[in-house]
Amino acid sequence: MGPGVLGAAVRTAHEAIFKVAAHCIGAEGALQAAEAGVDSIEHGIHLEGETVRMMAEDGTFYVPTMSPFNMPDHLSGVSGVSAADQASRLGMRDSNQASFRRAMEAVKIATGTDAGGSQAGHGLIVREISLMAEAGMSPKAVLEVSTREAANLPWVSRTKPGP
Repeated sequence: MGPGVLGAAVRTAHEAIFKVAAHCIGAEGALQAAEAGVDSIEHGIHLEGETVRMMAEDGTFYVPTMSPFNMPDHLSGVSGVSAADQASRLGMRDSNQASFRRAMEAVKIATGTDAGGSQAGHGLIVREISLMAEAGMSPKAVLEVSTREAANLPWVSRTKPGP
């Protein structure tokens, strides 16, 4: 989309008291989304230090959606994917987990699954919660990001953004 168009879209949405969630797979897209002032970044595969710093500074939420990259048929080859595609998916899983660990202490996190948009079907939020714990988040923090913080996701309410 590019930073100019993305920035204009975010400003327009915020002026209309709407929130913006960006689904980011690559590092450059996540950086541009953070620079544009989106309210949340979903997936955030390949989050880098500068992006995490900006997200923390601006109060941008991170919804890591690790479960789609950890689904058994994504990883086991049952779905008939090529070896190269299988390796790519494993790389995405590993990068997603690394991004989560990088952001865990600095950024507001909320639990989400990307249900319906991937092989992570509805009702699999428990898998996402387990993956957060496996990645090193404390049980107390996992409960908080899965309840209170998820309820505080910016797009849940329609309140005018701050200055």
